[in-house]
Amino acid sequence: MQYTADQSKRFQEAIVMNKMKKPLFFTIWEDLASNEGAELLRQVRQLQEYPIILAKRIGTTKYQGVTRFATRYNSTILINPQYVEATELRNWINENKQMLIEYTMNSSAESASSLNLVAVDDEILSVSAIAMQTSTAESFYVEGEISLPEHFQRFYLLGCSECNHLVRSKIKREIQCINCRLPRMLIPRCHFEVEITDKTGTITAIMSEGLGERILSMTAEQIYDITAVKNELFPVAHINQLLADKLFRIQLQRSSSRTPDKDSGSLVLLSYTEKPTMFLPEESTSASGADRIMEKEPIHVTDAKATKKRKREPSTLPKLQSRLSNQ
Repeated sequence: MQYTADQSKRFQEAIVMNKMKKPLFFTIWEDLASNEGAELLRQVRQLQEYPIILAKRIGTTKYQGVTRFATRYNSTILINPQYVEATELRNWINENKQMLIEYTMNSSAESASSLNLVAVDDEILSVSAIAMQTSTAESFYVEGEISLPEHFQRFYLLGCSECNHLVRSKIKREIQCINCRLPRMLIPRCHFEVEITDKTGTITAIMSEGLGERILSMTAEQIYDITAVKNELFPVAHINQLLADKLFRIQLQRSSSRTPDKDSGSLVLLSYTEKPTMFLPEESTSASGADRIMEKEPIHVTDAKATKKRKREPSTLPKLQSRLSNQ
């Protein structure tokens, strides 16, 4: 079970997949997380099964161009429903059991308590070919190294504590949120640029939220304290030393929305999985996973609704010292 930053709401995350092998995150909130979410976890963890769900009256959310399913106050989830579509999905699961087992291992390889969208029989593109990918609807994969660029960046944005609407302010304060239309406090959200390098070139993408916190091994609040409160330079060189000489399979997508510092169409990093072997030159750098800041239980389920209508253990980054020196 995972909780929001203010500990006021509980939720469970799953990856759902249809017969087109298209994986998507599915966030299950509150009582559904404690009941149906717990049962889904039991079936995957204890019974080693891949349950089928029929989710009704669910919504979609989008952050940084990434679409997710999410339950709402009136949502319902039926587990292994007795429908024709569910029977067809069960046959598909039996035929693709090995693929689902491998996907379960790969998508939770970053940490025993975190989920990661990974490739399913996808073509790996070169960095130089990324410029040809203009769609904001589809994600694509590259293999390369990840490093922090040398130019100055704050490593956070501030957003509404309730709806996550991002604003241009650099200091935490109370605002009148234009989405909530109520007074809300601004809280920091991890958000920064990374460089992805392979043999053909280098591209820039945005990392944010849990992925960003994990690769830096610090929370958004810790980042804000360093750069905004203490007014210190972020330890870019130190982080790059910790992330050096690792090769990753990286999932990217072009964002369909704007942020205070980026226009739509920017590349967003959706997931990364460490590769076991290093092929790139020694001087290039990459990212490795670190323990996720908040614990959540991974679940892998298949999606009946979608039919009706897509390595290894990474090294863990050492914890940064509580007081970081200037770069």
